Amino acid sequence: MAVGPSLTLAICTKDRPEELRKTLETLREVRCSAAWELLVVDNGQEGAGLGGAWTGPAFRPACEIRCIREPRPGVSHARNRALAEARGDLLVFVDDDVDCTPGFLEEHYRALSDPAVHATGGRIVPRLPPGSPDWLVDGLGREIGGPTARYDFGDREQEILERARVRPGLSLPFTCNCGVRRGLALKAGGFRTDLGWTADGRRIGGEDTELFSRMRNLGGRMLYLPGATVVHRIREERVTPSYFRQWNVAYGRASVRMKGRPGFWRGLGIVCGQLFRYLRYALVPARWLRGPVLERQRKKYRAAGKILEVLRFR
Repeated sequence: MAVGPSLTLAICTKDRPEELRKTLETLREVRCSAAWELLVVDNGQEGAGLGGAWTGPAFRPACEIRCIREPRPGVSHARNRALAEARGDLLVFVDDDVDCTPGFLEEHYRALSDPAVHATGGRIVPRLPPGSPDWLVDGLGREIGGPTARYDFGDREQEILERARVRPGLSLPFTCNCGVRRGLALKAGGFRTDLGWTADGRRIGGEDTELFSRMRNLGGRMLYLPGATVVHRIREERVTPSYFRQWNVAYGRASVRMKGRPGFWRGLGIVCGQLFRYLRYALVPARWLRGPVLERQRKKYRAAGKILEVLRFR
């Protein structure tokens, strides 16, 4: 009897064949003691294809390769398709613009081989383009998530516990580099399709955080894995003030949406509290505030996003 793969590595991609090709090339050196498959979910325009992503002698991973198309636009639709189509009981997600280190997949597999572990978050190290602005470079070491998806809590493997029981900043994993038990992710309901890149092309983030929050309710452990490292290639358009503003406003909106439609009084409380926060960081002179520019701007824009999302529900 043929035995299927124990693990699926899934990459969801949309109209970026050159970025995908670079990621696929790094898979040449990836080794894993488990039988694994590569599943690429194409969420791009119909007929666009993946271009040169599959060509050339560079890409020769020792695994089965499948490419499927998900016609419904939106990253959550693509990731839910990966959950449905994966043949492995264990599923690792990476983005289409990362360089995978040789041992990252083995680290995810090692941790998830423990039945008590339901999810894993691998370290994500951003690689900024040359000439990145000082405000981003100086504040990056304190940033978790955001446009760079940085996820780095040091060299020690750690359990991701309830937020109140861990030091500030140890967050739930990001789909840029994470592992899940496929059956449990499906049991939790998969990714919400009103989060992530939506069908109308808007960035409303938080789809990974929201799913991992629901998976936490099923019990089990979640681990931060420093050895499961990927390098996130940051494109030039993502280090501009306008992109930083758009991303954080959208995440502020997502943080409200994740908790459901607010009633009148909760909505009023959100608007008042976040308006105070926005004005604090928008009007108070920078020399009176603590923290780097990056942190202050992030708080301001997320406050604006929360206000906008509450007003959308009215």
